[in-house]
Amino acid sequence: MFIGKVCYGQTVRKVVMMTLVGPSVFTAAWMAIFSGTSMGFERAGYGIAGAYQQGYEYTTYAVFEHLPLTLLLIIVFLFVACVSVVTASDSATDALAGLVLKEESAEVPGIDEKTKAGTEAGKKKTWIKIMFGAIIGAASVIIVVYSDVSGIKMISNIGGFPALLVEILAIAGVLKIMKNPQKYDEFKEDYDENGQYKPTRRE
Repeated sequence: MFIGKVCYGQTVRKVVMMTLVGPSVFTAAWMAIFSGTSMGFERAGYGIAGAYQQGYEYTTYAVFEHLPLTLLLIIVFLFVACVSVVTASDSATDALAGLVLKEESAEVPGIDEKTKAGTEAGKKKTWIKIMFGAIIGAASVIIVVYSDVSGIKMISNIGGFPALLVEILAIAGVLKIMKNPQKYDEFKEDYDENGQYKPTRRE
């Protein structure tokens, strides 16, 4: 839902670049650089494997210990991690709040996000987001304290299964639309009488 709101009004090319290509390239680069550095340090006898056996969370700092500007790297790493968590939590709570609260101001054309936040519905949504954020934060702390990182992995796997079902349904929906795009396309003028796509001036 959050990605849908962010991508509203954008072209398909921009959406694909922003949600698929960009994150994939960054993830591949991160894995290649960090993994390659870790393996290089292990071959050099820096004991990275020993840190890995203590826990996944120790590996990152073990690698940073053998790099220049260790303290600065750790600070930047923690800052980026915090920003990532806050961004993900904000989008998650925003989606949850959107499910339980109808935004009356969303139906008003031309209203911006700042004005919408000042409405009664916007204030209610803010409190609902805070409530969901507190619940998610408390659950995360409890899991980490009592189950360590393995508990987070277990919860991620459990939560990923329903998401898998949603993704399967989404793929089925896309395939259904691909079979007869004219039926679901709002721009009926883009098709001839035989249902074949034809170029228009909008392109």
